[in-house]
Amino acid sequence: MNTETETSESAYRIRAAVRVLLSSAVWLVVGIQAVSQLVLSVNTAPAVEAEPDPAMWRSVVFFASFMFVLYLLAGGFRAFTLGRDRVTVKQALTHANEVIGNFLWLIVKASLLFALFVLLVLNLAVLITGFDEQKLGELIPNLIWPITHAISLVFVYWLPIVFVTSTFRVFKTLAVALQIVRQRLPSMGYPAFLILAPAVVIWLLPQGTPLPITLIVTSAANVMSWVAYVYCAEYVIRDREAVMSLLLRNESGQR
Repeated sequence: MNTETETSESAYRIRAAVRVLLSSAVWLVVGIQAVSQLVLSVNTAPAVEAEPDPAMWRSVVFFASFMFVLYLLAGGFRAFTLGRDRVTVKQALTHANEVIGNFLWLIVKASLLFALFVLLVLNLAVLITGFDEQKLGELIPNLIWPITHAISLVFVYWLPIVFVTSTFRVFKTLAVALQIVRQRLPSMGYPAFLILAPAVVIWLLPQGTPLPITLIVTSAANVMSWVAYVYCAEYVIRDREAVMSLLLRNESGQR
């Protein structure tokens, strides 16, 4: 029985990776993110008088690419939950229309919740440790990266639950995601590797690392996060009835 379970688990992991690697939608998202990172990293010459500021144009390009990436993410996340094959750019764009409004509103609420959580943790740290607020403020940029990825691991099943069940409610889906992580602790090694390994590598990159190396590492991290999503989404699809039961139980509990 254990051998069969291990074989099935290995098959799920391999299939998730293969689906992502063969999906043109994923590579388009990763490519846009890499180009955006490249544009933001390039030092341009000072703006000539009476000409538009290059920094302004970089900001416009970044914002436009960011919104398009969100659109593709919404469509890609949805498309991966509707089939068991690769996801093309056309499929991602088609399914994005179905969920983009709910997805953007979900991201806004989740971002506000995350910012509130970080501020609460930092204020508690100041009160408990007596650490100087100015020094703590200097450490915040270095702390955000590990905090973000630690939360991403804890709630790794969150977005798969959202898109498999079409439930765009923050607290309800976060609670179920946490329950599933607790239930599947023995199988958390794979998503933990996919999320934390590249995060640690990026965090440890020395200042002044050549841009091509940084782009390769961050692109690999983005691809691995897609694999983690597909792997978790396939589990939610397989146990959809149990997940829906947890959602209903939480909803009745909130009432």
